Amino acid sequence: MAPHFPSRDGVVDIGTLFHEDVYAAFYYVYNMEECGGIVPLHCHIDFELFYVEEGSVQLQINEKNMTLREHEGVFINSQVVHRFESVGSQPCRIAGLHFSSRYVNGANMRLYKQYMEGIVNSAAFDCVLLSGKQGAPILRRLQTIISDFMENKEGSDLFARSRFAEAWFYLWKLCEKDTACGEHRIPTRRSRTMIMLQYMDRHISEKIRLADLASAASVSVPEVIRCFQQTFQTTPMQYLSTFRMKDASRRLRETSSTIQEIAHQVGYSSPSYFTRDFRREFGVTPSQFRKSAVVSQGSDISIF
Repeated sequence: MAPHFPSRDGVVDIGTLFHEDVYAAFYYVYNMEECGGIVPLHCHIDFELFYVEEGSVQLQINEKNMTLREHEGVFINSQVVHRFESVGSQPCRIAGLHFSSRYVNGANMRLYKQYMEGIVNSAAFDCVLLSGKQGAPILRRLQTIISDFMENKEGSDLFARSRFAEAWFYLWKLCEKDTACGEHRIPTRRSRTMIMLQYMDRHISEKIRLADLASAASVSVPEVIRCFQQTFQTTPMQYLSTFRMKDASRRLRETSSTIQEIAHQVGYSSPSYFTRDFRREFGVTPSQFRKSAVVSQGSDISIF
C-alpha cells in the first residue's frame, strides 16, 4: 500500500533526500485546482525539474511563455523567476523536484566544471523544454524516481541518486552544443536579487534590514527595491515575510522544534507576532498546521 503523504494547497511532499548536509526535496502537485490553478512568481536557489502527468500548464519564465502538455516536462535553472498555471477545464497534475548542484556532483568540482558550470552560468538555459525523443531519457528517470517514492519501494532513496545523475547527463548532452559558446550571461539585476535571497536564507534568524540586503549585493537601497519589484512585483520586506513563513512551515512539518524555537529560528523575537503572521499567511495557527501535517502523514508511515 502506498504511503499517505502530508499535503497543503494541492502540494504533496513525498520525500527529502540528503547528501551530507545537502538536500534534494521532492514534491508532487497532485491537483493544480487545489492550489487555485496557479503557482505565483517565485524562484529558487536550487534547480527545478518537473513534468505534466495530466492536463496542460502555462509556464512563464522571466519574459517568456510556453505551454507544457501531458507527458512534457521542463528543467528550470537556478535563480530563474517563473510561475505556472493550469490551462483549460481538464484536471491538471504535475510531479517534480528541487535539487542542488551538490546532489548531482557530490561536491566534486571537476564534475561540476565539466557537466554543470556551462548550464548553470548561462541565461540561454533559463529553462530547457523536455519533450519528444530528446527529453524522453530525462523524463523516464524522473518519473521512475517519483513513482518509486510514491509506492514506497525498497531502495528508492538509494537508486534515486544514480538515476538522477543519468538524467543530468542527458540534460547536459541536450545542452552540450550551446554550452560551448558561453555567450549568454546572467542579467545583472537577477544576479543581484539572488545574492540578496541567499543573504536572507543565511540570516533568516536575524533582523534583516534593507541596508543589509544592499550591503550584501553591493548596491543602493533603491536598487534593492527595484530588484524585488522587477523580479517578484513585491517589496523586499513583503518577500522576506513570505520567505520566513514558508521556512517556518517546513520546520513545523520536518522538525520537532517547539513553536517558540521555530519563531526564533525564522527571525521572530515574539512567538505571538509569529503566530499572528503565520495565521495571516496560512489561515491556521502553527499548532493547527503541525497537527494537520502529522495526521495527514500517519503515525506509523515513513519512507526514510
